[in-house]
This record gives sequence, C-alpha cells and structure tokens, in this order.
Amino acid sequence: AIVLLLVLNFSTFLVVQHTAEINQQVDQAWQFRRSARQVLLNVQQAETAQRGYLLTGQTTLLRTYEDARTDHVRLIDELAALAGDDTGSMVSVGSLRRLSSDKYAEMNRTLDMRRQGRNADAVTVVSLGRGMRLMEAINDELGRIDRQQGLRVNRLNVDADRSAILAISVNAAA
Repeated sequence: AIVLLLVLNFSTFLVVQHTAEINQQVDQAWQFRRSARQVLLNVQQAETAQRGYLLTGQTTLLRTYEDARTDHVRLIDELAALAGDDTGSMVSVGSLRRLSSDKYAEMNRTLDMRRQGRNADAVTVVSLGRGMRLMEAINDELGRIDRQQGLRVNRLNVDADRSAILAISVNAAA
C-alpha cells in the first residue's frame, strides 16, 4: 500500500512538473508574439513621425522618430533573446531585423532629403511605395510568427493533455 501511494505521488509530481514546464513554454511563445508585435508598433510609430515631418516640417516629430529608432534596436534584441535556440523563431527575428532596418534606412533617406530642403524628392521616394512594401513584408512576417507560435502552443497543449491522461490512467490503475 505504501509503495502504491509512493507511485501515485511520484506520478502526480511528474505530471505537475511537466505541466509547469509546458506552461512556461506556452508563456514564452506568447511573449515572443507580443514582442514581435512591439517591433511592428515601433516601426509604425517611426513611420508616423516621419510622414508628419515630411508634411509639416515640425522638428518635434524628429524627436519621436529618433526615440523610436533608438528603441528599435532594443526591441529587436529582446525579440532575439526570446527566440532562444528555436531555429524558426531565429529566422523570423533575422527577417524582421533586415526588413525593419531597410524600412528605417528608407525613412532616414527621406528625412535627410527634407532637412536638405529637397521636399519634392522626399515625397517622390515615399510615393514609389518601397516603404509600403517593406511594411507589408513586416506584417507578413508577423503573420508567419503568429502561425508558427500558434502551432507551437497547440503542440504543447496536446503534450499536456497526454501527460494528464497518463497520470489519470496511472492513478486509476492504482
């Protein structure tokens, strides 16, 4: 009877420990998704400031842009840290890093033109649509991240369900 009780307690302990590990991994997946969204919001904030400056010439908008640009490096680094050693996540981080860097380069170019009094040139660069295509590519990458992390969470939930069924079966058999 004591051995049986020990087996039950041990199996319950293992399931609880495994469930805690799964919950941590699910939380990491959600954190990765949220962090990726922060990258998008950051680029959108910079783009809003860039467009505002191009239209109005208000230098206060440049401060908003520069703050966003500074935050961007930190946000990408945080996203990379959350990716850990997950290959798919690291590929997505690399893609977001490249796309957002290209977008910032495009915005910097137009801001430099505006500062030099080349307003029409800056507007022409914007109207060519490269920045819009980069934003679409960033959004596409976020869609891939959502799908990838959603599949990861689903796999983890299946694993948790299997562990729970195993524990119930062991306890029922005992």
